[in-house]
Amino acid sequence: MRIQFIALALLCSAHLPAFPQSDAFQSPDHVGDSYEIRLESESHSTGDNGSGSSSSRSTLIERVLQVQADGVELEFDLPSDTPPEQRMREWQFPARVFKSSEGTLDLLNVTELESRLDIWLERGGVDRVHCGKWLFTWTALQINCDPYSVLETLKMYDLRLGEIHPGRVLNDALAKAPAPLKIEVGSEANTYVADFELDPDLLRRRLAETDVAVSEIMGPRPLSLAEAIEARSSETISGALRMSLEIDPEGRVIRRTRLSNTEIKQMDGSVHRTTVTETVYRQANVEQSSE
Repeated sequence: MRIQFIALALLCSAHLPAFPQSDAFQSPDHVGDSYEIRLESESHSTGDNGSGSSSSRSTLIERVLQVQADGVELEFDLPSDTPPEQRMREWQFPARVFKSSEGTLDLLNVTELESRLDIWLERGGVDRVHCGKWLFTWTALQINCDPYSVLETLKMYDLRLGEIHPGRVLNDALAKAPAPLKIEVGSEANTYVADFELDPDLLRRRLAETDVAVSEIMGPRPLSLAEAIEARSSETISGALRMSLEIDPEGRVIRRTRLSNTEIKQMDGSVHRTTVTETVYRQANVEQSSE
């Protein structure tokens, strides 16, 4: 079974944002095109109890299988040098999807994913009753048994965002309201940015979800989500988000950076500040090109 690894430091502030959907099919694509997409995350925190940081990096290979009038069929897979044990854990890959011109993602090989899941469960001696549970080894991890959850993973890597232009409105899962794109000063029209105000209630819920996961790992009694939210109700939360998109000469997004700065004040006056930077890079797959 694919196990979703999530560092607790990133869980506190870097849950999946609602990235913009396409308002025009981003082309040209050609059957056989292959890209390397790299996701890097860095988190830095400071507070009265000290400071800390964490980082992570992961890569997927995107291949164009079919190009149609209403979208494109894609395959996402792990790099060819992925160790067999890791590939076994990451049972959701390869995943074949259809990205429509409206920006939606549909999973095409559900049966194949379910077969790989069954194999992993059998070899790992894991019962389905443990699906969704949190564990801790060298990091926090959640046992994931849902084939369709790969679509949420792919959204983090998706740079097929359609037409990018000043004034286009973007959204973010932790923002109070959508925000328009503007050309970044000094970028020569190849970088666009959108600035958002953080929604405290949305982040409070995400933090509470992290607290629930930690309580499940550490015990002795897991918190309910309602209990976790109530425990954080006295906190004053504020912050800002910035989305940055870099495009190539053909107008395709080749880098997306999401920067979040949050501040949490406790009733006793203590303050905890966190900065998280998530960057996605997309480039031609050198591994494919050299074949």
